[in-house]
This record gives sequence, C-alpha cells and structure tokens, in this order.
Amino acid sequence: MDKHVNIGWLQGRAWRAAARGHEVIADSTHESGGEDLGMTPGELMVTAMGMCVAIDLSYYAERHPGIDLSQVSIDLNWEDAPDKPSRIGMIRGTITLPGGLSEAERAALARVAGSCKIRRTLEQGVDVQVAIAWRDPAPSLS
Repeated sequence: MDKHVNIGWLQGRAWRAAARGHEVIADSTHESGGEDLGMTPGELMVTAMGMCVAIDLSYYAERHPGIDLSQVSIDLNWEDAPDKPSRIGMIRGTITLPGGLSEAERAALARVAGSCKIRRTLEQGVDVQVAIAWRDPAPSLS
C-alpha cells in the first residue's frame, strides 16, 4: 500500500489532501479567518485517532458476531497545551459500548480500543522530518 498524502491549496485558508483516490478538506474556522470548508487540522488529528479506535473495534466485532456497533459511540475532547510550542496538550475520550456484553467482551474491547496505531503513535511520539523544496522559476522563452 502506498503511504503517501498530497496536499494542495484550495482557496483562502482551505487545503485539500488526497490519498488513494480519497479527499479531505481542512480549513480554519470563521472565527480564525477561514471559510470553515472543512475540519481544522487539530480536529482532523483527533478524528484520526478516534476513527482508528473505531475501525479496530470493527475488526474485533467482525470476529465476534453479536456485538452491535450501531450502539457504539466515541466522544473526544482536547485542550491546547498551556506552554509553547503551540500544540494539543491533552486528548480525553469516552467510548460508549452496547449493553449486555460479558466481562470478557468488555475487557477485550477495552484492550482493542487502547491498541490503535494512531493512539500509540500519539502516546509514544513520532520522528517528524520535513524538508523544504523550492520551485525554480520557469525558464524564459525569449
């Protein structure tokens, strides 16, 4: 699988990200001077973690019929760090599971929810390397 995302400017503060034929738009809120055409980058990051947990719960439910995923909800809140550099400092979540689960199922689902790749990455940190490349001006045709 190609692990690549391309991001290009859309308009104003809005940007479009594309990966494997799928697209998502990120923008600033109206209060921050954007047009609110999509989630903010912070919302997308927190959403990525929540969706990772949700998809992992789906894998478990596929192997264990009888778990009603329509009764599952994941609520996430976050706060910015109080110090510099600007970043998200804390994410809190509540995963509401369906009733009627055995203690073993509850324990298994809690393990699954705690093991998603994005959550582990955020907890452990990640090596981020970004290079800057410059487009050379187009050659003169004169």
